Amino acid sequence: MKKKLLIPVFAFLGIAVAGAQDIKVTPSLGDDGKTPAFRFDAANDYYVIYLGDETKLNYASVVPEANYKKIGEAPEEGRHLYVWENTFTFATPSDPNSFGVAGEYMNPVVGKAGWSGLGYFIEKGHETDMSGITQDYTFHFAVKSKSTETFTLTLIDKKGGHEAKIVLGNKANGDGVAPVADFERDGKWYNIDIPLSYLADQYEFDFTGVTKYGDVNVLSILAGGVAGTSLCYDAVMFYGPDPASGISTVNGGSKAFRRGASYNLSGQQVNNNYKGIVIRDGKKYFNAK
Repeated sequence: MKKKLLIPVFAFLGIAVAGAQDIKVTPSLGDDGKTPAFRFDAANDYYVIYLGDETKLNYASVVPEANYKKIGEAPEEGRHLYVWENTFTFATPSDPNSFGVAGEYMNPVVGKAGWSGLGYFIEKGHETDMSGITQDYTFHFAVKSKSTETFTLTLIDKKGGHEAKIVLGNKANGDGVAPVADFERDGKWYNIDIPLSYLADQYEFDFTGVTKYGDVNVLSILAGGVAGTSLCYDAVMFYGPDPASGISTVNGGSKAFRRGASYNLSGQQVNNNYKGIVIRDGKKYFNAK
């Protein structure tokens, strides 16, 4: 397994980021504290571990249902959120999440066991097809805390049993794994986006060909052992280009991918007089005008 020594450098807003050219740590909300920075794109697929229902309704409605794949907690489908040995309790949030929606995020609080852990587990017999998650994808999540503790998120690819340990902080975690990034511990939301190509390079992490993914934690989270430590997380997902559309990004500066607008196969927005194949709301059309 190929490993690299990750040396933090100081980047945006004084946030320590290792491999800053690949991993992005950015505020989740605009200066008004209301406008979300993350935009759902109809031309992408989403494998969602956690996203609140109201947030999905208000911000992910642009995504066709076929492109939105829930792989997080759904007990009736053999997918569970397990807290290990009661090491976390969950506080009930009322303030806005990373999209500005009140109360829709997860807030585990460390108990008195001296350690903590939870996992999103997929049962054997309820396997999920993860083969669509390619190295063109990104692992996204939002996080906030006022604690200075080191946090660890672990992904397992199952294909080769490779673990991608995403350590957030200014020091190694309890297993001696160095941090790959950090965020301001000011109680505000930050988006963290990690390319799957980065995880492949660092950990040989790869979902290629994994059509039956089960009997495994797709995600586990550790928040240390200091009682009362609060770690808030939101919008946890893998996202990337829908192979049916051929578009991975939309060109045009700060413009968002707008519902009802038309784009050519290069991802550039076009007008109604454009002749040829266009993408609109995640579907292909032939415009004969």
